Amino acid sequence: MTFARSFSGVIGAAALIILGCDRPSAEPRQESLAANAAPASPGSRIASACSATVAPRVSRDSIGPIDTRSPLGALKQQCAGTDTTYSGPESAFPGVVFHFDSLLVIGFQYSDSLDLMQPASAWAAIGCGGRLADNVSTCATWQDIVAVFGRSGSGTTEDRWASVTLERLAGFELTFDVTFEEVGSLEVLPNLESMPASAKLLGVTFK
Repeated sequence: MTFARSFSGVIGAAALIILGCDRPSAEPRQESLAANAAPASPGSRIASACSATVAPRVSRDSIGPIDTRSPLGALKQQCAGTDTTYSGPESAFPGVVFHFDSLLVIGFQYSDSLDLMQPASAWAAIGCGGRLADNVSTCATWQDIVAVFGRSGSGTTEDRWASVTLERLAGFELTFDVTFEEVGSLEVLPNLESMPASAKLLGVTFK
């Protein structure tokens, strides 16, 4: 089972929710009823600073103020994360979800239970609010991606959504809003030739 095989399906579903499609969200943002009734605590001010971060840079080392190598417990306190389960077509993993302005970030562990003393095994960033290397948007089109990173790489449509890895963006899986029915099997076509220029990035996963 490849990394793309595990998570492109759930990224597609979550991204459609974030981008405004008419599907109920499994991870709705929780609003505090007491937020307007009491002064903000230092912890809540820190959390607000994290969630309000504009266009956080998404790299393998960090996502905005989140150090991806830090224990999830520390990050949960730093940025008001909440426990979640990250479910792929064949597996489910415990994790912590963080809400940025227009970006959903999930750190998850390859284990049966969440260990807040340990860092995440892998990360997912879903939505339009982030920036990859060279300031490329986390919801860029395939045309924009190719212009910066080229098309040398490989892809899969095993989980319906097109999931791509590129040589010049090492370590990342990119999931796009096109399906097997639209592009066919990416595994058998060289240089991802069937990817349409207008295909839109839904989210990324990385270790």
